[in-house]
Amino acid sequence: MGVALTIGLPVFLPLILLGLVAGLTMLIASIILALSSRAGRVKVEGLLDPVIRKLTHTSTGQQLLYETGPRPSPLRVAKTFAPKGKWERLVTSIVLDVIGCSSYLLPVLGEMTDLAWAPLFAVCVHAMYSESSPYAHYVGLIEELLPFTDIIPTATLAWLRENGAALAKALHI
Repeated sequence: MGVALTIGLPVFLPLILLGLVAGLTMLIASIILALSSRAGRVKVEGLLDPVIRKLTHTSTGQQLLYETGPRPSPLRVAKTFAPKGKWERLVTSIVLDVIGCSSYLLPVLGEMTDLAWAPLFAVCVHAMYSESSPYAHYVGLIEELLPFTDIIPTATLAWLRENGAALAKALHI
């Protein structure tokens, strides 16, 4: 299945990106519509509460908001906001890989965008998988920098390395 997804991703990438753009547009429109009523504002506040709590109740968030000390490193910020749950990490990993693979939409310029995306990708992968895959961020950095290698789903493979054995055991494979 992983091989089929890897081979089929460039074919289906425009459809995936179109779906993501449409979904993001609908999400923004829904939030704007929700903010127009009191009940909607309460729901939006409930959705934003975890982010606000991380900003106000963690030392990293307080350093970002109030300048209470030296600025935290990008890795520290990413570790603070990185998803902790297994399935949230999977979704985040797939999104990171799709963003990295989206450079194929711009044939020549796309490889130039990888120069900016590669360090961000490496920081995100390191923040999520430094314990289980300590070198995955290096692989991700190199994979994003080298031309025509964006098809490799490095973050998703790091998730599989972390959770694959337990998932196979749970499914009795």
